[in-house]
Amino acid sequence: MEFMGRAFGKVLLKLDPTDETRPNLQWHTIMKGATFGGSALASFELYVKREGAELPPLPRRREKVMMVPFGIRPILQRTALEFVIWGVRNMERFQLLSVDSPSVLIQLADVEIRTKIIKKVKKNPNFKEPLYFITANLPVKELYFPPIIIRVKDNRKFGRRPTVGQHIITQSSKYRIEPPKSIEESEQDDEGFDDLVDGNAETQIEVELPPKVGEKEEDSSFLPSGNFLSNILSIKDTKAAIREDEIDWWSKFYASIGDTEKQYTDSGLDLIQVYKGPLEKQEDFNDFSDLIQTFKLFRGKSDDDDEPDYAGEFKGTFRIYTLPSDPTAPMPPRHYQQLPSTDPVDVTCVVYVVRAYDLAPQDDNGLADPYIKLKVGKRKINDRKHYIPNTLEPTFGRVFQFDAKIPMEKDLTVQIFDWDLIGTDDKIGQTTIDLENRYYTKYRAWCGMPKSYYTSGPFVWRDQKLPREWLEERCILKAWDEPVWNGNTSVLVNGKTYNLSDFESEKASCEFWGEAEERLALYIMRTFPHIDEHVETRPLYSNVMPNIEQGRVQMWVDMFPKELGMPQMPFNIAPRKPSKYFVRVVIWNCTDIPFMDTSFTGEQMSDIYVKGWITGLESKKQKTDVHYRSLDGTGMFNWRMVFEMDYLPQERMVHVEKKEHMWSLDKTVTKFPPVLNIQAWDNDLFGPNEYISEINLPLCKMPKCCKFKRMCKLENVPDIQGNCKMDIVSLFDQKLLKGWWPLYRQVDGVREQSGKMEMSVEICTDLEHEDKPCAKGRKEPNTNPKLEKPKRPATSFAWFSSPFKSFRYIIWRKYKWYILGFLAFLILAAFIVLMIYAFPGLISKKMIDFFTGGSSKST
Repeated sequence: MEFMGRAFGKVLLKLDPTDETRPNLQWHTIMKGATFGGSALASFELYVKREGAELPPLPRRREKVMMVPFGIRPILQRTALEFVIWGVRNMERFQLLSVDSPSVLIQLADVEIRTKIIKKVKKNPNFKEPLYFITANLPVKELYFPPIIIRVKDNRKFGRRPTVGQHIITQSSKYRIEPPKSIEESEQDDEGFDDLVDGNAETQIEVELPPKVGEKEEDSSFLPSGNFLSNILSIKDTKAAIREDEIDWWSKFYASIGDTEKQYTDSGLDLIQVYKGPLEKQEDFNDFSDLIQTFKLFRGKSDDDDEPDYAGEFKGTFRIYTLPSDPTAPMPPRHYQQLPSTDPVDVTCVVYVVRAYDLAPQDDNGLADPYIKLKVGKRKINDRKHYIPNTLEPTFGRVFQFDAKIPMEKDLTVQIFDWDLIGTDDKIGQTTIDLENRYYTKYRAWCGMPKSYYTSGPFVWRDQKLPREWLEERCILKAWDEPVWNGNTSVLVNGKTYNLSDFESEKASCEFWGEAEERLALYIMRTFPHIDEHVETRPLYSNVMPNIEQGRVQMWVDMFPKELGMPQMPFNIAPRKPSKYFVRVVIWNCTDIPFMDTSFTGEQMSDIYVKGWITGLESKKQKTDVHYRSLDGTGMFNWRMVFEMDYLPQERMVHVEKKEHMWSLDKTVTKFPPVLNIQAWDNDLFGPNEYISEINLPLCKMPKCCKFKRMCKLENVPDIQGNCKMDIVSLFDQKLLKGWWPLYRQVDGVREQSGKMEMSVEICTDLEHEDKPCAKGRKEPNTNPKLEKPKRPATSFAWFSSPFKSFRYIIWRKYKWYILGFLAFLILAAFIVLMIYAFPGLISKKMIDFFTGGSSKST
């Protein structure tokens, strides 16, 4: 014998032996130190023995065992139990041998159910006869309800039948249901966990119907739906035609999670359901346990400190309901009446992995290079070559298609790994999906049901059967009469009339819609339990750090039974790739530019040039030539800037790829909003150039320009609060804007106007750029438009490169009279000096000639 633990309980002390107070049965927890060892249902009485007083007699015995006396004994009632014993899964080895021939033993108090033996569990781990029904007298109060013990035994040679795993169910409330009603009495038409009495009522599928629908269903009269004109009038005006190349699956996804997708929202197309957790964990679906539930099996602990060993899984479920106390009364109908076949099913699985986020860093730079691995059964799919470098929020957009056999290949494991150049790749985390539960649920989680039936466009119907075929199949399954159609816009199903106009009266017609009868059948199918077209968000876990999320992955799975044929083409969820765009900016003129320099002659001036770039592409800045010596704040350029960028219209972001370090293996993609930055600068020969003013123009929300410079004011561009007098437009819609924009700068934290800029801004695609070529500056090809050399004032030149012009326009223009006066003074001074220098000699010569001349003449 082995000590298993002890329990403590309260004792009812009776001083008077004649006291008829009865103690209540209670569950007492058995503990062995700090380890849970079980529970015991018991009550305790303690009598004080007095002289002359007799103690009450002991309870009666049954086979040497004392019976619990009345008043303490739980009240029993006749109860029905329906067990669905479906099969076993993932059984671990026991005593070094694999579990090949399992059977199941279910014990409930003194009631036992033994199944037949599965002869070849690898070929089919399901039981051929899964449904069992028994009646028993069980306690009315749930507190006293005995635990349900599920034991799996392996039938081995020489008659050995060891227990290889067990599961104990102590809470049976969620399996209790009301007694099933007959078809005539029942108003419900679906079996499953929605009938349980624990508060999980039947899931209500909300369908947006106009108020008229309820009124029409009350009289339940089968009337024609009206003529063609009435159907046309009941539909709203058709929206503008939708361009398929402007809308993709990602537009639908981003619009569904609340991101800005105005173009998709305006199109009137449907959204999808994006769940914040796993699909099976949503409250409405209850782990898809309406037909079969997964119970984990465990074995005993080898040591007190060890956790119970995992032994495998049991697939099944059960329902408990009361029966009439009179055994001769008619029995209610069984809860489970139509079970699917337990034979294996071949399916085609299509796994869509959308993206992941909040991944745990794996590299020294705090990032990771994630990629996807899939595992189902013995099959593995490695997508290592499509790893995404340097990110913790990868956008995968990957689709995987493969065949699987359920239940042998029921577990789909999605793993996210970190790519490493050297060494083994690290596993970031993984998540596992039970495909079997999804396949057998009444919600038909094979393929999400869209809100509309499309036969063209980016969201074509992808199920194997058309909606009308599914509706007819459901009528057969529920033993209803076949649908009776009145034209293609009205149908009678199970005594109710459905009209197409009831569902589409509030919807605008769409060019992608299919046939009217298929649309109506889809609307009717959506009134039954179903799974919406969706994306689920699943947490990732790792064995290294169990129970700690390592990130989340958004994905969904479609399953298509092979017996129904090949599935349609899967959705294209490939990540969006940016397109090449060119922003052409022509700087024509600027005016009212503040003076930044003072010449040595005292003149206020600026040597103006313009610099421009796209945000995120600062390394590709461009600038104009210099308008030297602007004496009136005016600059003339006629200069073209051409900016090339990779732009994604759906995200309205510029994608910039570059290596973070010289030794980086891959380029990192960074996203920036498309903003054109224009700045005016003052050029200085000695010292750094001086910033003058600027304007930042978001290409998606761009203020319009002014045609006349006198109307160009600071109020024409948005302030910090977003106030703007001009209309805000998108350059991608306008294509070209030409006019005047104000330049501004910050002075003491206040923005003030510091010039005006005349320019034209044009956006064009790669093909448009090839059709209308142009070059930067005024280089060839100088077209679209052709730019002439600006006619700048003669005073605009670089003094160090044109000394004669500098003298003419800088010195001569301002000091010419001084120069002429100075020259005249120099000439006069030279004349005087020469005169003074030459006058004595001339006088001497004249005097000598006078005297010598006179004597010679006399001789």
